Parts: sequence; C-alpha cells; structure tokens
Amino acid sequence: MPPNDPSVTLADLLEAGIDLICRCRRCAHEGGVPTGAVAARLGPATPVGNVAGSGVLFCRACGRKEVSVRPDWRGDGG
Repeated sequence: MPPNDPSVTLADLLEAGIDLICRCRRCAHEGGVPTGAVAARLGPATPVGNVAGSGVLFCRACGRKEVSVRPDWRGDGG
C-alpha cells in the first residue's frame, strides 16, 4: 500500500492494522483515532482522503471540525 495512494480505503487500513492521525488545522492539536471507529461511521469502503471532509471528526482541544487526516504509517498507534 503506497503511503500517498488516493485509492487507500479505511478497509485497507483495517486489514493492515493501521490507525489514523488527525491534526487540527486551527490549533494544531494532533491525536490518534482508531480506524475501526471511523469505518463504523463512514463505511469501510471510504477512501482515507474523504475522511477529513466528512464532518465526523473534530478536535478534542478546540472542538473544530477542520482536521486533516492521514494514516499512521508507523503502525504503533502514535
């Protein structure tokens, strides 16, 4: 699975045991999110690139929904 492949889905990450890292575009707070929790809300076929704009995730520090999302390719949960 190439790191920048736009066709990577949540199902691909689930299969590989990789979670997501979210970063707030407002306050720069960053944290890990279990891929399974996001896939349960959006569906496993959702491309990772569509998660940020879905409105499902928000910053725990400031409450904003303006987040960027990327796979945690390190695979160690952050």
